[in-house]
Amino acid sequence: MTENTTRPASRKIDYDTRILINHLVKNKYYFLSISFGIGIIFSIIIKLYVLGYSSTGSFYVNDMNVLSSSNVDLKVVDNLTPSDNFNRIFQQVISTQIQNHLIKKFNLTKHYGVDSTKEFYLQRTGNILKSNISVKKNTFNTILVTVNDEHRYLAAEMVNEIMNYIDEINREYYARTIQQKLKISEAFLTEIKKDNNAKSRSIDSLLAEMHHLTTQGSRPTTSAIYMLQLEQNLGSLINELTNSTHDLMNSQKLYNLALQALNQKSYKTISVVQAAMPAPKSNIYQAVFYGGLITVASMFIIILIVHIRLFYSEHLDLLMGKSNKPE
Repeated sequence: MTENTTRPASRKIDYDTRILINHLVKNKYYFLSISFGIGIIFSIIIKLYVLGYSSTGSFYVNDMNVLSSSNVDLKVVDNLTPSDNFNRIFQQVISTQIQNHLIKKFNLTKHYGVDSTKEFYLQRTGNILKSNISVKKNTFNTILVTVNDEHRYLAAEMVNEIMNYIDEINREYYARTIQQKLKISEAFLTEIKKDNNAKSRSIDSLLAEMHHLTTQGSRPTTSAIYMLQLEQNLGSLINELTNSTHDLMNSQKLYNLALQALNQKSYKTISVVQAAMPAPKSNIYQAVFYGGLITVASMFIIILIVHIRLFYSEHLDLLMGKSNKPE
């Protein structure tokens, strides 16, 4: 009894399966082309817009107190502490100046597919670029710059260009700062020289007066008291001249150091710890893998759609409110 009831159902399933298989075989190239087309399209999308590449470079900010002296007030040009200077350079990584430089150098408007004929195209390009740049600092106060892009070589080139350009613009900034310091230091040196010349003349005058006092026939008591005063004044002047000469020599060394750095431009405002390198492996294989999975999934979806259309089209018409009955 059970065998008789199951055979018609089995034959019905086999019949439906044969119809489905015959339909799939008949249109296999059509369905396969759709599946592979979907897989290829998604592989490209995943490679360009999902996976992409990222490159990271790192640097630390150098101490740029090239010219400083405890005897010279340079607060007018040393208005940034090392911490403030670090934060200033940290913010420069994503500044408008850096963005405009990268957009112009690498033609990013075209690279990002922004229409340059429309208004605010630079702002749109800058927003895309800013979203692809990441800047962080680690516990060692090293700044890490990461750029994401669909091209792995371009990502590395942009990171290295950011670090090079930051060094360039800060060299110009420090050059202006050093020039201001040189002017102040030069004025300070001039004042020290004038003061030393005045002290030297005072010492010469005291020596001449002491010589005159020892050669004239004055009262011994008066001469001894006056001579003691002259000796005290002379000792004080010599001590002041010694200290002033020491300050002059130190300031002259600092002045020459700053002048040499300014003329030769041998100083580096940042030191690169790690230059950015392109990603060692292409993401094409990973994109193809995901595309293959999508291709297989699309095949199953196509089979399901074909099955529904072959055997449940009338049911769907009823659900959608359609009727095949003639009026």
